Amino acid sequence: MVRELTGLSRPKGALLCGVGIFLLALTTALGYSVLHFQPFAAGTAWLDLWDFIVSNNILPLGSLVLALFCCNSFGWGGDAFVQEANTGKGLKVQPWMKPIFRFVVPAA
Repeated sequence: MVRELTGLSRPKGALLCGVGIFLLALTTALGYSVLHFQPFAAGTAWLDLWDFIVSNNILPLGSLVLALFCCNSFGWGGDAFVQEANTGKGLKVQPWMKPIFRFVVPAA
């Protein structure tokens, strides 16, 4: 899909991703030497900034997107989720639980 949107070939896209990851990794590798700065207060460094970005922003947003995708009709859908969750042994998702998955799980 990205190839169709951007027109990049697979090797160029892989190289671009590799360079981006390398540059992001440099901030953690050099964060206590050449790139040292204090983003929040005295005694903080790049790793504290990355910890804040990932822990307080990316992880909650990712879990919300996952919950919305699995439990609502505009994503994977409620029926497909229930069918997949009920495969195998163990507890089964009951029909009365569907409103919980649709409204409570994303809000939690």
